[in-house]
Amino acid sequence: MLKKLILGIIIIVFLSIGGLVLFFPLDSFIKKKIEESAGPYISFSTLKIGWNSIMADDVLIKTPEGTDFLKIKQLRLKPSFLGLLRKKLEIKGIELDSPELTIKKAKNGKWVLPEFKKKKGEGSTMEVIVRSVRVDRGAMLFADEVQGARFDLTDVAIDMSSRLSFFSPGKASINASAKVLPSGKISINSK
Repeated sequence: MLKKLILGIIIIVFLSIGGLVLFFPLDSFIKKKIEESAGPYISFSTLKIGWNSIMADDVLIKTPEGTDFLKIKQLRLKPSFLGLLRKKLEIKGIELDSPELTIKKAKNGKWVLPEFKKKKGEGSTMEVIVRSVRVDRGAMLFADEVQGARFDLTDVAIDMSSRLSFFSPGKASINASAKVLPSGKISINSK
C-alpha cells in the first residue's frame, strides 16, 4: 500500500512538472531574463528549450559603437541539470553553427569589444564547467585600423573536448582548421 502511495505521488509530481513546462511560456520568460541581464548588446531571434538542450537562433552580440562583434546562426547548449544541485553550471557541449567573430582595433588605438552589464557588489559563486565546444563553418576577421592591417579566416572548424573543464587543469584535446584568405590553410591538433 505504501509503495502505491509513493508511486502515485511521484507520478503526480512528474505530471505537474511536465504540465508546467508545456503550458508556462518558459522560453519567452528565460529570453526576457537573458536580455535583461545581458543588456542591450546581445539579442537572438528565437530560443528553444528542450529537456536536454537549449537552442538560440540568430544570436548577435554588438559593441557599444553599434558594430557586430559576434554573429551566430545557431547556438546549441547541452546543459547538465544535475550540476546545478552541486552549485555548478555544467555544460556538456556548446555547438556554434556559422559564427562570425569580428575583432577590431579602432583608429584611436582601442579595441572595439562588447560590454556586458554587471550588478554592483555581486560576485559569481557558481563554478562553470564546459566539457566540449564545437564550431562549424565559422569566420574570423581581425582588423587593425591603426596599422591598416586585415586578416580573414574562413571555414573555421574547431572541436575541443575535456574530461574536466576548459577552465581547470586537466587533459584536453583541440582540433582546429581554417582557410586563410586569399589562399592557404592552417590546422592545429593538440592532445
